[in-house]
Amino acid sequence: METVMESAADYYRHLGATSFCSGLAVECLLFLEKYRVTKSPSADQATTTDCLRFIQHTMAALNGEKEAPSSIRRIYREVMEKKKVDEDYLLEGWKMTKDVISKIMNNEEPREEDLNRSIRFLIDGISAFNDIGENVEKKLHASSWFTRERV
Repeated sequence: METVMESAADYYRHLGATSFCSGLAVECLLFLEKYRVTKSPSADQATTTDCLRFIQHTMAALNGEKEAPSSIRRIYREVMEKKKVDEDYLLEGWKMTKDVISKIMNNEEPREEDLNRSIRFLIDGISAFNDIGENVEKKLHASSWFTRERV
């Protein structure tokens, strides 16, 4: 089911949302990568708070909760369609990542396997967000809304 965009503004909003999701997933990834190297939970509290909030919104979107941001719900519909993954896989990955981050923030050591799986999951997620963003850009630039004038 392709996402229907009705105006250039819809495309730009969707492009911004995919960039936003990618950026927050990168923040989560950087935190986990730093922890993997240093084994120290030192991080900017705002970064981990934003990361955990993003994961909560993502899980709410995947669970179909009305309170979840519609832009994230739209992105995940595309991720599931284009990457051929189901909600259960995504929910499990985000739950595991949330649990790993929470353990680190509580000065508990997560299982190395879970840490590595979370890092891999985030890398795949960032790639999926970026792929969707690139597709949106291509559609936007190919559409009649995006015209270029030569000066």
